[in-house]
Amino acid sequence: LNIDYKVVSFECNFVDAMGDYHPEVSNSSQFTEKQKDRIRRMQHGKQFFITNVKATGPDGITRTIAPIQVVIN
Repeated sequence: LNIDYKVVSFECNFVDAMGDYHPEVSNSSQFTEKQKDRIRRMQHGKQFFITNVKATGPDGITRTIAPIQVVIN
């Protein structure tokens, strides 16, 4: 299936050295400057999670998409 969805918001959850999560919200389909800065400062092998992804399909319904794990190479 080739169905276009438009991301309207998402949250990046960063994990600190103590294992605590720090969410950073974007109210668009783009990373915020703060999110990009945190990603740039991450060391190889570290990970963060993109969660609470809201996307609107061609039917106009906004859905929550499954979380995504990102590992920095």
